Amino acid sequence: MRTTDTLRRRLTLIGSALALSLAACGGGEGTPEQSLKAGYEALGAGDGAKALPLLERAAAGLAASPSDPRWKEIQVALVEAQAHVNAEAARDRFLTLARANRTAFESRDFASVGNKLFAKDPSISLDVVNAGLKEFGYESDARLHGLIEDIKQRAASSGDSALSSKLAGLGYLGG
Repeated sequence: MRTTDTLRRRLTLIGSALALSLAACGGGEGTPEQSLKAGYEALGAGDGAKALPLLERAAAGLAASPSDPRWKEIQVALVEAQAHVNAEAARDRFLTLARANRTAFESRDFASVGNKLFAKDPSISLDVVNAGLKEFGYESDARLHGLIEDIKQRAASSGDSALSSKLAGLGYLGG
């Protein structure tokens, strides 16, 4: 009997230690809602690399398709997290989503993503803002026009001739 009790205690201790180890290593990721909260916290702290897998997990569990109520919200957060890691991939992801789900995205989404990308690469931001203005018909949106002005100022102040050429080619500079 005594040996059985000792064995049972050891197995309980080993099981508890294993569970704690898994939780500490991230093996117990929690619910999609917890992943979403942690993803937003990481994004708010500017840690896109940490936010990205958390938000991916949340998207898979909470909003896997455009018909899900939180789909767009989580997709925009994913793009913003991606912007911290790879601006080009973030632009491509957003424009692909917007083109495939035209009615889901509004001018404020283009402005939000454009702002995040502006901090990383104004030229890539210009792609999103220009698409919002010209391809998606948000030509009267003041936020998007404000971003164009910010991009123009950045091109002028930095002497970025490639950005200036791109702005001119899209009709934002010159007569």
